[in-house]
Amino acid sequence: MQLPFNPSATKLTRRSFQQLAISAGLLALPRWGMADSPPNSDDNLTIANNRFALQFLQSIETAAHAENEVFSPISIESALLMTLEGAHENTAAEMGSTLCLPASLKTKDSRDPWALEPIRKEMTAILRSLQRSDSINESRTTEKLATLRQELEKTNRRAAQLAQQQKYNESQALSLKAMALADQINELAKSVDQYKLNIANSIWADNSLPVEHEFQNTLAQDYDAAIENVNFSGDPETQRTRINEWVSTATEQKIKELLSVGTVTSQTQMVLANAVYFHGTWEDPFQESQTTPKPFFNLGSNQTLVSTMFKYCTSSRYGAFTSDGKLFNSPSTLPEDAEPTAGYPQSGCQVVELNYNGGDLSMMILLPTNRNGLGSLIQTLSAERIESWANSLEKRDFRIELPKFKLEAKYDLKELLTSMGMHDAFQASAADFSAISPQGLFISEVIHKAFIEVNEKGTEAAAATAVVMAPTSAQIADIPFVPELIADHPFAFLIRHRHTGLILFVGKVEQL
Repeated sequence: MQLPFNPSATKLTRRSFQQLAISAGLLALPRWGMADSPPNSDDNLTIANNRFALQFLQSIETAAHAENEVFSPISIESALLMTLEGAHENTAAEMGSTLCLPASLKTKDSRDPWALEPIRKEMTAILRSLQRSDSINESRTTEKLATLRQELEKTNRRAAQLAQQQKYNESQALSLKAMALADQINELAKSVDQYKLNIANSIWADNSLPVEHEFQNTLAQDYDAAIENVNFSGDPETQRTRINEWVSTATEQKIKELLSVGTVTSQTQMVLANAVYFHGTWEDPFQESQTTPKPFFNLGSNQTLVSTMFKYCTSSRYGAFTSDGKLFNSPSTLPEDAEPTAGYPQSGCQVVELNYNGGDLSMMILLPTNRNGLGSLIQTLSAERIESWANSLEKRDFRIELPKFKLEAKYDLKELLTSMGMHDAFQASAADFSAISPQGLFISEVIHKAFIEVNEKGTEAAAATAVVMAPTSAQIADIPFVPELIADHPFAFLIRHRHTGLILFVGKVEQL
């Protein structure tokens, strides 16, 4: 959908990452979303990110009701937070409000209206936690899994040999041992992360742009983003290609051509980029043999057949809610001939949570009871409501049918962010990014691109965001002059012999 360097990457392969949200289809709950109570303070990146995520979703739902959407709020939030570090006055005030920073972080200083230290510390903690190596216990578990898998392979191979030799009793005994080994392996595997999560930030600045040292240090220390000096003014196309290649590498080639031709020009002074990549396998996978074509009602009415996954869930969490967000007491029994959702509030919704291996990341699915109810449901969502629902879900047996899907989306966020309250940052006459550079800058583009694929094994998702900055006043330079003749009014003509000057025909055109 289209709406009006020494870059540093971090990787996560352990259970330390609790607070990152990859949303709109993939929502990773903060730790307190799965625990008994929320944290005491809301002065943190997670809550700001989640509030922004749902407001953003509501905005694009309003702008494009009938379209598929996928985006990464943490990618957008990260790129704009890095930019906010260099903003002052009303530019900073508007950006912080649009990014849903808590009111408790507001200051009385009009020049620096936000106390960003708590957000900055959490960003640092998140990025640094991704760089930790696996714990000793996890390493031991991984080694034990490798040993057990080798033993299982040998046991299965020996059981097959005994069966061929018609030694059925011995073969059966080994088969039972193999089953026990498989159960042990599956149980141990749950305690070791099976997902991959990469986050990377990078800053690209034109060689001619003087960048404030404090801004450089903040981004390097708290966002793990080093500034790469490039030649936008002399060769913008090469630099655009370099940034796109960096994004593609950081997202495992899932996000390509983030910046289209013409986005980066000789006037571009800085690009701040963020990339996120996720790949996780289900804790309880769907079986491909259970996937069959099932009806799906496009826009709530147009029926079509799609590949639909199916499974019975015994360890996942489930809940149903009324239209005002209250928990609905789902029945434990129904008459034999009743519909599965008989008695459910027609304007409510069902919510399930499917875990990825490791248990830290999950997908929440919000299904309105009414086929045409998704738009209304989206408009009622808030970070607080999602938190409440997450805390209300309970483990119970349920069956699920979920279509396999693959989505891609690209957004020009300038118009959308403006509608959400971020005005001055996009206006050359009003923007104040003097903490980035003494040279006047404003945001010319904010581009976001996202991808997600959900199938029987798990989920793969990627997203990238780029903030493109230009000078507030065009720099004087010699450029080629290309004359134009636009014959859009009466004109005369003549035909002449070039070597002698002989006029052969003369005429005029008054009307056509």
